[in-house]
Amino acid sequence: MAELEKWVWLSLASGAGSQKSHRLLSYFGTANAVYSAGREEYIRILETRNPRSIAKLCEKSLDEAEKIVITCRKKGIRIITRESSEYPPQLLNISNPPCVLYARGAELDAGGVSIAIVGTRNATDAGKASAEKLGGELASYGATVVTGLAKGIDSSAARGALDAGGKVIAVFGCGVDICYPRENKSLLEKVIKNGTVISEYAPGVGPSRSTFPIRNRLISGISLGTVLIEAPEKSGALITASHALEQNRDVFVVPSGILDGAGAGSNRLLRDGAIPVMSGRDVLSEYEGVLGGSIDLERKVRVPEKTVEKKEESLPEGYLEKFSSDDRKIIATIGMSELRADDIARQCGMKMQKVLSLLTLLEIRGCVKQLPGGRFTVNIKK
Repeated sequence: MAELEKWVWLSLASGAGSQKSHRLLSYFGTANAVYSAGREEYIRILETRNPRSIAKLCEKSLDEAEKIVITCRKKGIRIITRESSEYPPQLLNISNPPCVLYARGAELDAGGVSIAIVGTRNATDAGKASAEKLGGELASYGATVVTGLAKGIDSSAARGALDAGGKVIAVFGCGVDICYPRENKSLLEKVIKNGTVISEYAPGVGPSRSTFPIRNRLISGISLGTVLIEAPEKSGALITASHALEQNRDVFVVPSGILDGAGAGSNRLLRDGAIPVMSGRDVLSEYEGVLGGSIDLERKVRVPEKTVEKKEESLPEGYLEKFSSDDRKIIATIGMSELRADDIARQCGMKMQKVLSLLTLLEIRGCVKQLPGGRFTVNIKK
């Protein structure tokens, strides 16, 4: 018990997102040894004389830590220290890993393949459908979906994974005993039943503007790669992508239409070299040969394709004759319906980058129009 309390003490004394606990543990080895050290050792190892930073470590009271341990025991919350076999080994490779994680739900699978899906809270219907589809496909292939469980893209990805019978890791920017947002109560209960909720914040700590950016490094850090779906400029999802790049993780993007502000930030990442994807298979195929037996890309996915059914009307006779072969294929695929770029690419059998390029040129020429939600339609009047 005393050893566990000292781990909690160290997490409180260091603060969430700080490198202090990592540097101290790298030198001393255990929380007990860090607790037994003195002021001058802290100053030498941390290379700082910041009074507030050092004072917290010199305060040796375990009262708060004891209260947290008791609360966790009452609420069925596990305290995972860096010495625990459940501690995700991926997190030890980031610059500021938490020394303690609080968890509810199933035990974390240290050997599993985890993929993060993040995006805007104010997602379009198309964005939410894409997140649900991708989450379901990843889960069907055997991957665990990592999410912040926020409104919009995060929640949709989690629902898709759970509906496909898969596992979800929800990383909170508050205590794991707090449901945020409140409307996700039933979804949170499903995650606890079929996955795991983790946080470096102690029970009772509420969400705030500062906790979420700190939390985001754990979403990317615990994952093999991070997928962005509809991230506008200044989105918190872009912070997660930035952490992923710093942690030498892959960044994937589901492309949005060029007139769709919800995807302006994620589209910029595409321009800067992120990997475009349209499906869970696209993501996992980047790791073929290194995934082991937990992933089966030949497995039939359990999530149906969510495409918009074509209307009964057809294009005017002879309409396609004025287009080149590639443009004709795009126009014929859209027909009189409204389709997203990823649906067009799949039905055409073309690569996503080529489809986006052709759609852009067709839109400039006025041959297609982009609608809200990132869907495209043929401009017959042109």
